[in-house]
Amino acid sequence: MRRLLSILGALAIFQIGFLFQTGSLLIAQQIAPPERFGDIPSDSIGAFSLDFGKMRSNKDFELWPWEVLDIAAKEQLGIQLDQIEAIDGMVLMPSPDPEFGLSIRTKVPFDIADLPDPLLTPVERAAKDAQMRFRDFADNPLMRVMQREPQRVLLGTQGALRRMTSTRLQPGGEFIGLVQKSPAMFKMAINLQSLRDLASALVLTEELQIPPELNEDIEQIIDLTDNVLVEFYRDPANALRASLGTSGADKTELLSKSLLRIRRQLTDLVMEQTTQEMQLDDSVSTEMKQAIRSYMNRIRKYIDNEAMWSIQEDRLVMQFESSMLVNYQIIGVLSGLLLPAVQAARESARRMQSLNNVRQIMLSMHNYHDANGKFPAQAIAQGDGDPLLSWRVAILPYLGEQALYNQFHLDEPWDSDHNIKLLEKMPEVFRNPSDLLEAGITTYLVPLGKGVGLSSEGLKMRDITDGTSNTLAVLDVDPELGVPWTKPDDLDIRQNDWLDWLRAEGSNAGFFDGSARVIDLETDPQMLGALMTYAGGEVVP
Repeated sequence: MRRLLSILGALAIFQIGFLFQTGSLLIAQQIAPPERFGDIPSDSIGAFSLDFGKMRSNKDFELWPWEVLDIAAKEQLGIQLDQIEAIDGMVLMPSPDPEFGLSIRTKVPFDIADLPDPLLTPVERAAKDAQMRFRDFADNPLMRVMQREPQRVLLGTQGALRRMTSTRLQPGGEFIGLVQKSPAMFKMAINLQSLRDLASALVLTEELQIPPELNEDIEQIIDLTDNVLVEFYRDPANALRASLGTSGADKTELLSKSLLRIRRQLTDLVMEQTTQEMQLDDSVSTEMKQAIRSYMNRIRKYIDNEAMWSIQEDRLVMQFESSMLVNYQIIGVLSGLLLPAVQAARESARRMQSLNNVRQIMLSMHNYHDANGKFPAQAIAQGDGDPLLSWRVAILPYLGEQALYNQFHLDEPWDSDHNIKLLEKMPEVFRNPSDLLEAGITTYLVPLGKGVGLSSEGLKMRDITDGTSNTLAVLDVDPELGVPWTKPDDLDIRQNDWLDWLRAEGSNAGFFDGSARVIDLETDPQMLGALMTYAGGEVVP
């Protein structure tokens, strides 16, 4: 969020400087800027361009409140939006944070010296190029604005701008050419060849969460798709064009078949899940259930339509007329098409967040061990061993929650008059985002029983003779087994059927080596039992 605000702030600051008064210009020489996209590195993972002039003269945007926007910008920022000619930009591979750069061209000269002083450092000149001037952002030294030509300014992260201004730059290339050659008023391309390994790794981490029938097609889509290009045109008959690029017509045909199969399969999964949920929800009337089923059946007709895209040699193309973009029926159909992907993406994001929660919990346990020579005990107990508070309270300082930890009375039980008030302050790391449980209930539990879990005294690393990577420490259990997070109550293996612990979609588990993995319902009960013990001597494949 901070980086997003910096970017938006940077654009606003840049626009404030559009005073367009010749008396305020510092650069007298008319240095010719490089050709469009001549400063975009060939290894960019993303490139885009927006032509303001074409956009403002397009009849599809004639109902936009340009007059209001122009006056608002002039009164509040002292600028005129119609002075912006074009904005070209690129994104580099994150290292570790995203690197981006913008090349902003204007119709009238301006000077970066006129940008507001409080938010930017004084103007400096580059050591290797006296004509190149720059200013850094006071609150974000990684961001910079640079200028060499009177009608062009560069804005972005320092790493990206160094690449854009380097004399050793290798601009253009086949990927950048997708944007460079497109006559559209807005175009954006994504280089999936550079992101292929990353995409494959992300799919691998979610392998157990993806329905088996989708795996093969997802892998084929990743392998076949080289790039994605989105274009907005002035032509009403071809207003929006989205295309996927491959290395040949035969690959495009295979890609088309995979996309169609996965589209249908996702729709079937969502329709099946929605139908099941409706059957169990008594609050939905019979008439409403019938109406929803009727609508889903109508959507399926559009999903099954193979003519939604066309194959044009090495590209799979979808295009829409301008009238279609504002047609309510088409909007409904597109919403129906996107629903499966949106639902799947949301649930996938929730599962990833739960997996990340487990990782944070295990990291805090290791930090606890480093500080105390052992893992936290199963409970904070009185001198006679009577448990008072959960291990989850004990690791709060190692989760960055020292202030919350200090509020607890550690010599009182979890439900004392004082401590019970802290139940509603449960940190987000103890909440699975997929669950709709009441405040203060967690599903991240440790096993309880002889030879499993954290032990009553606090387990030491050397006690885990079965191997830390083979010993389960924390399990995200079925929501029905949730407990108050401060209560010294966890997963008693003597009172629960092992497979009843697991969630229907699989449960995220943290192991004593700090890793987090998924355990699903197909797990052999004997295997699960072997993973529970820390010194049982079982052989774990």
